[in-house]
Amino acid sequence: MVNRIVFVERASLHLHYPQQYGVDSLRAAGLDVEVLQLASLMTGATCPTPAQRMNSGVAVREIRSYSELSAELERLCKDSVFIDHISGLSDLDLDTHRIFRLFQRHRLKYFVVYIGGLPSPQRRGERWRRLLNPRAVYRFAAKQCIGVLNRYTTMYSRPERIFAVDCEAVSNYMFRYHIPAERLVRCHSADYERYLAFQRSGGIPHPAGRGACVFLDDAMTHHPDFETLRIPSLPEAAYFRTMNRFFDALEERTGLRLVIAAHPRSRYEERPQAFGDRPIVHGKTLELVAGAALVVVHCSTSVNFAVICNRPVVVVKTAEMSNHIIGSFVDAVAASLGTRAYDIDQPGVLDAIPYPWAINSVAYDHYRYSYIMSRDVDDVSIWELMIGELTDENGSSSERAS
Repeated sequence: MVNRIVFVERASLHLHYPQQYGVDSLRAAGLDVEVLQLASLMTGATCPTPAQRMNSGVAVREIRSYSELSAELERLCKDSVFIDHISGLSDLDLDTHRIFRLFQRHRLKYFVVYIGGLPSPQRRGERWRRLLNPRAVYRFAAKQCIGVLNRYTTMYSRPERIFAVDCEAVSNYMFRYHIPAERLVRCHSADYERYLAFQRSGGIPHPAGRGACVFLDDAMTHHPDFETLRIPSLPEAAYFRTMNRFFDALEERTGLRLVIAAHPRSRYEERPQAFGDRPIVHGKTLELVAGAALVVVHCSTSVNFAVICNRPVVVVKTAEMSNHIIGSFVDAVAASLGTRAYDIDQPGVLDAIPYPWAINSVAYDHYRYSYIMSRDVDDVSIWELMIGELTDENGSSSERAS
């Protein structure tokens, strides 16, 4: 009998976590909700105090050792379903495989909830560059060995259900790890669910975004997940100098106001003048995009809102990003939208950006049904689908018990 949902997290939590992950819906269905925070265990990163970041009453336990994790899994496994936010649809590696060995040891049941992702980058030459880095060679070889063990042995636990947009990344994952088709529950992304809720509430755009140019911020200089994932942040001085120079030129050319849609994990209260005097708005990204005349983006998943709302998008990167792992994601987003990423450190870049802007309708439609929506699926939330699955399972368990 399942009485509890346990989110297993590697990243720091943010203020909108309860809304994004359906905490109210799960509780309304009679399910307890807990979070196991593994960032300290996996990287030694210090996370913001959960109570300060959530204010939702959800029990958050910060795990600092594998023995502590094993004890928590033992405590919770008999009446809980776990939500994997550690690996998801990614292959296991040296940082994650021990966690899934413990999942298997405790025979716990876990779901993968793929709430939406980004196009996969084409990292040309990456394997050759690894040969120049002994540590990278070791990690790459270890990951391949772990992958073979995961595919052909029972050392690691597999997801009981995958709630996901019906896209190539999901089908590749299921094929790679021999996961039966009946374990896939097709659904829409969390961003599309937010859009539906926005429309049902009246669909009123945020005043600051009406007729404006909205920049979808990624917190590129201070994103807390960068430390967790061992990704170097971009240098602040150079990044903000480049962005503000581009924004100045864009505003002058178009006459549009530039508004910053802050990333939910950003800390602009510590750097209020990062974008000069331009307004920085938190927690209203969809509302800003809904009324925007133009959207500027690096590789934020909030580009989904621009596609849903059919807003023109300009994808930009800095020279620093071109030599950074982030650059490949920026290029992938641009290619998937039928455009290219403009290096705004290059002179005369504004002349290269088509104006007035156009939308590639074919590319947008393909993006919509690859990363945002599933075809022929009712407008039901991920969490409603999950509750339905658990209700059916609990009913079957009760019948077997009687």
